[in-house]
Amino acid sequence: LRRLTQRQSMQQANINGMPQCLRKTAGDSLVVCCAYDGSDISMRALELSQLFVRKDDQVLAFFCTIPGADSREGERIGHSAEAVARKLVLPNFKFELLEASSVDKFSNVIVDRADKRKAGLICTGTRHTVEGGKRALGRQTDPLVRSSHVPVAVFRPGQRKVDHNRYIVAIDGSMQTLSAVQFVLSMAQSTDEVVIVTLTDDAPKGEADLQLAAAVAAQTRSNVQTVGTRRVPRDPAVALGADLCQTVSKLEGDFLVLATGWKRWDELGSI
Repeated sequence: LRRLTQRQSMQQANINGMPQCLRKTAGDSLVVCCAYDGSDISMRALELSQLFVRKDDQVLAFFCTIPGADSREGERIGHSAEAVARKLVLPNFKFELLEASSVDKFSNVIVDRADKRKAGLICTGTRHTVEGGKRALGRQTDPLVRSSHVPVAVFRPGQRKVDHNRYIVAIDGSMQTLSAVQFVLSMAQSTDEVVIVTLTDDAPKGEADLQLAAAVAAQTRSNVQTVGTRRVPRDPAVALGADLCQTVSKLEGDFLVLATGWKRWDELGSI
């Protein structure tokens, strides 16, 4: 217990500089940026941005193009985004057309503009395959997640806005995953459920990590009523990422929360 307390104090000191909530105070407004290309999954991301916004917040939709591209395409995408925003009654919506030197630079341009707009969250969509190479969101999701300075919400086809969400937070005992626990607790609503999960066959370490995460959760100001922990034995037959997805499915999770992109790479960060 003494070692656990000492470890908790060290971890707490290390996560103080990380983004632990969407808003510093309850009264702060939020800027949410959505990567948008007119595809069904980008429309879904724009729709699900409603999970995070209030009436005083601003929602921005970004579409990236390259030099020499047909200007009519940007206009068409802009009209599409504005039509979706009107249907959803999104607060303070604005569409912005961005330009990158190449398709591979789309994620960098989006991150730079999000920083300029002082965004607190980026929303994007992804799917298993990219439609004939015509849509750029699929292959841009990974570099966007890794290069963003703010949390990124990645939505899959079929996800819908509901009143009750179950968030699965994967931890490995590192300081960044504990920051993810604080983040999701500050973001989730009172009707939501949070389950903290560790995938390991090392029972003592797994239980110690869960105790530490539970202690961090107890110290975090939150409206969430239901917070659980679960140690899941690793399936050696599959990769960690696939094993984690299977766990989320078994636990009937709506969202998987992962921490990545920090200075120190760990097992979860690598997936």
